[in-house]
Amino acid sequence: MVTRRRIWFAVLTVCLVMVGTWAGVSAITAATDEVPAGPVGEDCGSDGFLGSPTATPSTPSIPSMRLPDDAVLVLATRCLFQIRPVTGDGEWMFRIEQRADSGLDALAAALRLPDEQTPKGVGCALIGYVPTIITVTDTTGRMLHPVLPTAMCSAPLQKAIDAVNAVPWQTTATVKVRHVRSELEVSSGCSGSYKPVIAMIAADGGGAGAPPKVGTAATPLKICVFVLSDTETINAGSLTLHIGKLTKASTVDGPAAAALLSAVAAAPAATSTCTDESPFATITGDGVPELEVELGGCYRALVLDSLRQLDAATVQSWHLL
Repeated sequence: MVTRRRIWFAVLTVCLVMVGTWAGVSAITAATDEVPAGPVGEDCGSDGFLGSPTATPSTPSIPSMRLPDDAVLVLATRCLFQIRPVTGDGEWMFRIEQRADSGLDALAAALRLPDEQTPKGVGCALIGYVPTIITVTDTTGRMLHPVLPTAMCSAPLQKAIDAVNAVPWQTTATVKVRHVRSELEVSSGCSGSYKPVIAMIAADGGGAGAPPKVGTAATPLKICVFVLSDTETINAGSLTLHIGKLTKASTVDGPAAAALLSAVAAAPAATSTCTDESPFATITGDGVPELEVELGGCYRALVLDSLRQLDAATVQSWHLL
């Protein structure tokens, strides 16, 4: 049975523990040069999202290894990533490029600390740790990505993390690298992408739940309207359906909201095998169950697990498109 959920394009396949080693998405903060509190260092060639298909090593020729005993450090560089609001343009992922040419002796000492051994009989959780990536250069011009020593259960050693954070980093550039959310997403609270859930459930043979209690709108209804993407699709049985992309957001209240909910509550069960695709809307409000409506094509509504059949005249009278 198909279940509803928003589309998330950055999917983590391992459990990540944020112990100062994750340089992924940090909390949204003001657009200043302040450094994110959690991240320690990430590949400067990535776009800031862990698991992103566009993330590629910026300098693949630089080896990753434990810091050699003979290395005397003269320079360290790193990149951090942070989501920041941009006035009038939603939210962007920024890359914060930093360097340090002092205070590196303590860093080198911490990087050479021995790994802590896990005692026999101690069970370790199945946790994947994202590597901390910084670049160091020694007096011979050798560059490498030092591998941090580990604590029990292969966790990064906290003393090494603290040493990286204690380096007197200086920010040299702050660069926009990826648009994360549009201004419409930010202002409306709507998701930028949404699965065509009604069509998916119908294709899966579902939607035969009991007639729902739609309720009444005690507060305005939030309407998020999605048009079909030209390029992003999802398979539902033998059908290839198009993902919805946010195009409009609005609110409906008063008599208009009451009429909308009354029409959905009175709609009969949807029994046709219509497979037409169309724009659709998600409708939310206090006291209102999860509700989605097709704005063309088959003109069906989904309330919880029940597909209902609306008609074109009713849906078009709501002027949601």
